Amino acid sequence: MLDLITKDPHITYAQLEYGTELSSGTINIILHKELCVRKLCARWIPHSLNLQQKISRIDFWKIMLKRFANGSSRAVSEILTGDETWIYHYDPETKRMSKDWVEEDAPPPTKVRWARSIGKQMWAIFFRSSGFIEAVALEDIKTVTAGWYTTICLSKVITAIDSQREKPGIRGLLLHHDIASSHTPIRTREFLENSGLKTLPHPPYSTDLAPCDFWLFPRLKDQLRGRRFSTNEELRGALFQAIEEIPKKEWKICFDNWFTTLALN
Repeated sequence: MLDLITKDPHITYAQLEYGTELSSGTINIILHKELCVRKLCARWIPHSLNLQQKISRIDFWKIMLKRFANGSSRAVSEILTGDETWIYHYDPETKRMSKDWVEEDAPPPTKVRWARSIGKQMWAIFFRSSGFIEAVALEDIKTVTAGWYTTICLSKVITAIDSQREKPGIRGLLLHHDIASSHTPIRTREFLENSGLKTLPHPPYSTDLAPCDFWLFPRLKDQLRGRRFSTNEELRGALFQAIEEIPKKEWKICFDNWFTTLALN
């Protein structure tokens, strides 16, 4: 039995019955009681990492854990993290969000499946462990460019930080963003250098190690699911309301969880 499932992990019960001449009940006992195996669906992942990309992940968590004392350093409060994401005028609720309590003998509830809307707007959102900093919409162009990212987006973020800090300026801040095409060109690097904003590394194809991707964006989108927005202005109001409703302590918890994840890698 073990040889059969080792050679072909996709083998079916019918094929096992044919190959072993055992009953399905006996096969079930052998598989689950004696061999302690179960059949699972493969989990889809966004990208299969090559060796160099895996090394980049290792280097990243080593740098972060050492530099910030496994997340216990006060310098964690100086990390500014951000990224871009699409927010839709209508994003349907997930099946999990549509669950209803029903009586034991009642038929399962049904719901019409709606498609995600064509209308959408790109938003760049930045925050620190102390809380939200700024959200900037992509207004007049369709793609994020280095020009927009530096002269409009980061400029607004820097202004927002200036207004929140006791001492003006961004000295000591460390920008954490991924390696998107608008984040890495010479124009962006020159802007950051001239602004005095230093950066932290980030490994490629590692959304699970980016606070925006593993926490903030899913949370905000879940809050907006099932709601319809006729205009970008309506969407903006709902987005900022969702951000404001996040308790202050949860921004800090996000960073704590980030370093916990890094330590487990």
